Amino acid sequence: MTEKIYRECDSATFELKGNYLYIKYKAGSIVDLREANIQSRIILDLCQGKEFPFIIDFLDISVRIDDDARRFFANDGPHIHLRKAQAIVVNNIQNKLLVNFYIKHHKPKNPSKVFDNLEDALDWIKQFVAT
Repeated sequence: MTEKIYRECDSATFELKGNYLYIKYKAGSIVDLREANIQSRIILDLCQGKEFPFIIDFLDISVRIDDDARRFFANDGPHIHLRKAQAIVVNNIQNKLLVNFYIKHHKPKNPSKVFDNLEDALDWIKQFVAT
């Protein structure tokens, strides 16, 4: 049986890229607690119990994530134990404010850092990759 390494939902795509999970949000997405739960189930399915660092890509898009969903992503979701770290990539002020608020207010249990490009995010997560 071939392992599926790609999933999609209304708000994002998820791809297991060898040693990290890449999550790309879709333009105009609105993420509430219901959608956050869907994303968590996808992560659980893809990771199959193994921990990975996550790259979360908000480049060139605008999204809205409500407070319940942010709290869930930070500390309450069943996928949290699989997330070694999260590199969050943004390049517009709206998303940068949202992500900085998420990190400072919700205080994710895993190391979290904001980047403005994928290359720097990839460099940073190397320290969390199992060798």
